[in-house]
Amino acid sequence: MGFPDILFDVRQAQNQDIPQLELDSFQWVISYYQLSYSLSDDVCNSYFPNVVCVTDPVTNEKHFQEISAHTTKLTTFWLLSRLITSVFATGPAPNASLTDLYFPSLTKYNGAKGSFNFDLLSMFMKYCKSLQSLVIHDDLNVLSIPINFSQSFPKLETLSLTKLKISNVPMDLFKSNTLTTVILDGNPINQSLIVDPLVVYSTSIQTLQFPYSEGNNFQFNLLPNNFPALKSLRISTTGTNVIIQMNINIVSNSLQTFLFKQIDALLDGTQFNFTINTPNIETIRLEHKTFQLNERYIRYNFVNPSSWAKFKTFITDGQVESSLPFNVTNFREVGVINGDLETFPNGVLSNGSALVLNGNKITGTIPLDIVSGNNAIKAAIDLEGNAGLTGSVPEEFCRLRFMGLEGTGVTSLPDCAYCYKNVLPNEITFDVPIPGNFACPHSLNSTFIITTDSKLTIRGKNLGYAVPGDSTDGLETIIPNELLTFKVPDPPSYQKWVDVVFSTAVGVSYNITYDYATLIFNYGAIEQIPGGLKVTLNMGFFNPTYAFNITLDNNPCINVNASETTYIITCNVPGIPALNSLNMIGKVTIQNDYTLNSKNIFYAIGYPVSTSVNSLDQYGGNVTFQGQFGQYFDQPSAFIGGENCPILELNATTLVCQYVGTPTGQLLPIGPKTVRIVVDGYTFESATLFTINAINATQHCITTTNNCTNGQGQCNDIGVCICRDNYIGDNCEFIEGGGEFKPNITNPTATFGIDGYQFNFSMVAIQELDMDDVIVREILTNNWIYTNSTNDTAIAGVESYDYKLNHTEFLPMVNARIEFSNHSRTITFGGTNQTYLPNSIKLSVNIIYWMFKSNLNHLRVVYRTQLSINTPAEYNGCGVEPTVEESIIRGLDGDNVQFLKVYKNENIFFGSFLDYVLSDGKKTYSKNELINQTVIENTLSSSNQTLSDAYIGINMPRCLICSLDPSFNSLIQPNFGTGQNEQDTCSSSDDKWKIIVGVVVGGIAAIAILVGSILYYKKVKKSKYYNAQMKSKLARLSQHA
Repeated sequence: MGFPDILFDVRQAQNQDIPQLELDSFQWVISYYQLSYSLSDDVCNSYFPNVVCVTDPVTNEKHFQEISAHTTKLTTFWLLSRLITSVFATGPAPNASLTDLYFPSLTKYNGAKGSFNFDLLSMFMKYCKSLQSLVIHDDLNVLSIPINFSQSFPKLETLSLTKLKISNVPMDLFKSNTLTTVILDGNPINQSLIVDPLVVYSTSIQTLQFPYSEGNNFQFNLLPNNFPALKSLRISTTGTNVIIQMNINIVSNSLQTFLFKQIDALLDGTQFNFTINTPNIETIRLEHKTFQLNERYIRYNFVNPSSWAKFKTFITDGQVESSLPFNVTNFREVGVINGDLETFPNGVLSNGSALVLNGNKITGTIPLDIVSGNNAIKAAIDLEGNAGLTGSVPEEFCRLRFMGLEGTGVTSLPDCAYCYKNVLPNEITFDVPIPGNFACPHSLNSTFIITTDSKLTIRGKNLGYAVPGDSTDGLETIIPNELLTFKVPDPPSYQKWVDVVFSTAVGVSYNITYDYATLIFNYGAIEQIPGGLKVTLNMGFFNPTYAFNITLDNNPCINVNASETTYIITCNVPGIPALNSLNMIGKVTIQNDYTLNSKNIFYAIGYPVSTSVNSLDQYGGNVTFQGQFGQYFDQPSAFIGGENCPILELNATTLVCQYVGTPTGQLLPIGPKTVRIVVDGYTFESATLFTINAINATQHCITTTNNCTNGQGQCNDIGVCICRDNYIGDNCEFIEGGGEFKPNITNPTATFGIDGYQFNFSMVAIQELDMDDVIVREILTNNWIYTNSTNDTAIAGVESYDYKLNHTEFLPMVNARIEFSNHSRTITFGGTNQTYLPNSIKLSVNIIYWMFKSNLNHLRVVYRTQLSINTPAEYNGCGVEPTVEESIIRGLDGDNVQFLKVYKNENIFFGSFLDYVLSDGKKTYSKNELINQTVIENTLSSSNQTLSDAYIGINMPRCLICSLDPSFNSLIQPNFGTGQNEQDTCSSSDDKWKIIVGVVVGGIAAIAILVGSILYYKKVKKSKYYNAQMKSKLARLSQHA
């Protein structure tokens, strides 16, 4: 295994959690580097951060995770961004019988200057499989790299072996697909890096640094498939006073940086040849140690460099080419030093770039186009040592931050060079004598400056470079000599003046008067007013000297009123905005000739809106709308069913109008009516808020229900049977029966089971609809958080289960509670008592703070249950299949659904709908509708019946707090008659129908179930667009169920 039987027991009490094999290995490291560490210390804490440990959560054993070690021969050494220091100690030699280091959890190892001759690298290979970073520096005892070294570490990412005595590198070192960085600098490697063109060495290595030392012929060929992820390649040479012949051919699609660096002085005869084909290259640097050879020695061949779009930096020296093979436009830095360049490169210098061409053989004059237009601002051009360069230096050189012209043959320079040579002697160099009695000509475009911030923008000629110590503090160069800024110390105010010194040495200074045209816009507000919107801007500063205008979403804001003392500006935007949302964002912009400032301001169209309203009978009467109606009440009007409803009373929260219809004296038609309210030019409209009830509803109820099935209940004034205790149904024909409640802790689904059949009823979505019933916003209710359950025997044995809708949509909170009790209960909802029979399930849902997009929109809560649609005739227990009208029972208006009877095998499900809801605690009309029934493809029930999903929609008006409160019962129907009356049950050997669930809806929720081929029609025909959209929505609801 490579371990001695026992070295010595070095585990002290503070280290007893570390396995002995790891302590033995750590003692070996201490001895190898002659460290002052002692195992009598708590090594995991005493030597942090050089030693880092990790605790195994299963065994509680400690393991070494990081180790950094070296002797005092390296007193301060920065290694991988960590400053490592140690104290020299003389101690025993490492135990020679330990041939393998045991560090199973070690991820990082940094070592330098080992003191003994061991094959250190091989000692890591067997039992250090977690290594991610291995760094060895300046250890002359490391002589070789073992075969298959990198493949021994399945997690190794960084391998840095620098300044060792490695002379040969096995090529399998690079055959690792975990390594990203390989650094071998400083080794006396004397081999060529022979890369097989057909071999993929590593798909992970991104950085490779490789040295070459002794010998005189180095070959390196790189093809794209050899290292397909390689981004940075550095090749260096070492060896003093030798001749090196080097040929490097690089073809790579991934390489971004190539650096060649010659470290030591070489002899004449040295030659470096580069062929580079790298379309994604960004930087090429071909550097050498500072010395001069008699012969130029760098030759390069760039393959199609004009296509290298990312190529921005090129530095070389000693080259033999007479021109550059690429255009320098858009380069950051181009440097050719001590080369054979004879002409200027083509292109235009970028702002802030550098062109260094000193020591070449350029002749002729300086081309103007290299600094033309608005280019080369704050660039640097160094042309020193080009003796053949003649003529005049362009005036545009005054925009440069550096101009090097010493050792050239130029004969004249722009005035700025003469002005500021003595101020910037290292940045402005030339040999041309300054003319005698030269006085620097300078000027300002204007001594009056209008500013919009804390800086003055100063334009002129020969204004210098804002050199610290030679100019006023706060002066900054934008374009040398032409454009500078000066930061004024005071906050925005009215006209002031200041003395600005541009150069003390040259004597350039001016008195400048300035004024603020600043527009400091702190915050604003937008509110409704009659016929438009009022905009208020709270300003931090504005100057009335400079006229401004204000817009809201590019619409002019007129009737501007501005206070110079409070800095508050108000204005009005005429016209009603396009109301695509209840909560709007308006872009308010204030602008003058010098600046502008904009802010996005949230505002709400808060009125008019009605959240609840009373219903009328056919005689008409006063209609009271509760809601928001503003404060101005300009030209208000109300319409019901298209007829004027004269307003009797109007305040901020209530509107009362008198509705009698036309012609006066006739009975009003029953059913829902569209409501339209206009206040201050803003409109509210709803088709689901208001309804007219029949005046003869009671008598109609008595006639059609056989007096609520022979007196088992009593017809109320809206034509609905109010059943006596233990009776329920549209005709009070049902009594409470059996059934089993099945609670669900995943979602608030009402689940009831009887005779092997399980009924589920669940909410699937909450939708916001516009006036055309088009869905404008929707939340799917398929993700709930179960929060609580209680069993309160003190309240009629009620079991309750609480849920909260988990969603990431806008603000609304949706909470649900399911309650079950085996006792009868009476609960008041909306001022009306609702009786719940024993074994009832009550589902309460609250929707709070729904953010409506428009006052014209309303909510619809969508429910779903699963049915079979091809039930046989004996389905209802009497041998007669129910008709549509037997299944769906409507109110007297023929539209709003009041009851449903749904037949399932020998069971009947009954549903009851109220025609009102609670909106913000107030009772108001609700429209209940069957949305659709969708066949579930390729599904069969246990009785070979095709299944379908029925979707029920309960509409309610815009509200802040919306309450839902349905309930479910298991019921049976007794045999009241003889079989001779249409109200009697059929003469069957089984004298009872089994009714699985009855429903009493005490809120906006209700159940609507379909059976067979139910045909559902509406008086108002929906558009094709709505039908298509609804079909898509329902399909999506099925997918998310």
